[in-house]
Amino acid sequence: MGEKIPPKQIYGYSLGRCSAVDGGVSVCCCCCKKPEFTDKKVMAGKEYEYRVTAENAGGESEPSEVSEPIKAKPLKGQ
Repeated sequence: MGEKIPPKQIYGYSLGRCSAVDGGVSVCCCCCKKPEFTDKKVMAGKEYEYRVTAENAGGESEPSEVSEPIKAKPLKGQ
């Protein structure tokens, strides 16, 4: 018997952030419901890299490739 293919409905996303300098990974969004996120815990001008996983009925995916470094911008109103 073949394996059942899990439904494609995504329950949520987890986003990992690391400093482009030190490389330590921390989870900055767990169970995000949308594939978009504003990271409010970064320092403006510093570079960060991100990777994401998605979760559905089949479990959590493998992490994505690490993004290119992204320079944090000041939040509006700050």
